Amino acid sequence: MTSSSLNPKSARPNLTFNPFLVTATLIWLAATLYLLFFADLTNLRYGNQEPATYLLGQVGVLPFIALMLFLARRTGLKPVDHTSELGLSRTSAALETAWLLAYMFATMGLGMALNIHNHIHFGAFADGTQSVLGQEPRVSSILWAGYNLLVYVVLPLAFFSGMRRYSAKELLLSFPKPRVFVPFAVLAGVVGVVPFITSDFWSTPLLGHLLTLLIYSLGTLIPVAVFTQALLAPRLAFLARSWVTGAVLAGVVYMLFNLNEYFVEWGSAPEVGLSLTWLLAGDLFWGTIKAVSTLALGNAWMHIFTTHTLHLADAPLVAKVFGIR
Repeated sequence: MTSSSLNPKSARPNLTFNPFLVTATLIWLAATLYLLFFADLTNLRYGNQEPATYLLGQVGVLPFIALMLFLARRTGLKPVDHTSELGLSRTSAALETAWLLAYMFATMGLGMALNIHNHIHFGAFADGTQSVLGQEPRVSSILWAGYNLLVYVVLPLAFFSGMRRYSAKELLLSFPKPRVFVPFAVLAGVVGVVPFITSDFWSTPLLGHLLTLLIYSLGTLIPVAVFTQALLAPRLAFLARSWVTGAVLAGVVYMLFNLNEYFVEWGSAPEVGLSLTWLLAGDLFWGTIKAVSTLALGNAWMHIFTTHTLHLADAPLVAKVFGIR
């Protein structure tokens, strides 16, 4: 295990003047403004994507990230970087990152061949416009969740935990010890899902809500937590020697991880340009915020509460797909 002593700079990085963060922010801002005022969204697979709604969600999460960083400092948590005890050397971090990226693109390619995306759109399953291997909606959603769980959780953990012998702590899979982060996680999670709740949400049977939680946990929440946050984000921060730079690089990787998003199109130049712009305005932002949540607290689970609970609002659609009344 390689580690070095913490210093004030690594414990209290300057967010404002990190060149990677500034560059990513400017790119995100330019892409967002283009989507808001100039883009023809009909070139996306689902032309009803609404950039203003996405922007409100992004702006809404920032106060919680600020509060999280404040609590991290007040409780003495040190962000994850090259000084952290991760069981890494520079060589092992570089080799493992290269392996993870190669594995990511290979599994994404296989997923695209099967029509499996990293995220799911239950509206498309519900109306029959999206399927996996030509199967009906219920089977398709189960295949989607099973594939992502296998390739982004089971197999990577079998290698890193089973063969490489990394501990849960070294993989950032332990929850932060300060108790203040429990109510923080609950508050952030509730606020994250409320804006997306429709009237049908309240009349959906409990079984529909539990099934939504199960399917999204297996198909998105746990895979993203393990593959992008527990494995990639800390290695990128270690190699960058900065948790802030590592978070931005993890945001870039997360954007690449979503090149096969369910709504993007790559068939023509306008579709390619719009799809890339949407990924820069959306997934680059969310990927960076996820990694900030992970690296600031040394915990791969917190990003679920700061960025991912909105999926629970899909309970009415999940209930419709599975015939739950």
